[in-house]
Amino acid sequence: MVVRLEFTSAFEMLDFVQVVSDHVGRAAGLDDDARHYVVVAIRESVINAIKHGNRNNPGKHVFVEFSTGSS
Repeated sequence: MVVRLEFTSAFEMLDFVQVVSDHVGRAAGLDDDARHYVVVAIRESVINAIKHGNRNNPGKHVFVEFSTGSS
């Protein structure tokens, strides 16, 4: 499974990314602990992309791709 997200550089998108991360983690068969750590890592990565990479510019986009390794 591959899930691709593209969204504007807005911190308001963090909850959406977290929901998608959790869903993909469940679909991949991750247990609660593993899913928690993956969601935290992705959330922090998106925060860094918005804050440091895009310098809080809402005109720029963030891209996140999830791949479970199976089709």
